[in-house]
Amino acid sequence: MEKLKQPFPHCFDKNGEFDFAKFKEELDSSNINIAIEGYSLFWLGKSYAGVSASDSL
Repeated sequence: MEKLKQPFPHCFDKNGEFDFAKFKEELDSSNINIAIEGYSLFWLGKSYAGVSASDSL
């Protein structure tokens, strides 16, 4: 909970209790584009390796 208090202090009430509804609102209202998040692997021959692997089954 201490790690949540630093970036989201407004999600805690005056007694220090975590307010999940406020936290959910914060996440829903964030402009996070998850479509650009992630990773990918590219290398020469990757397509051929995929075809070759599926042929050997």
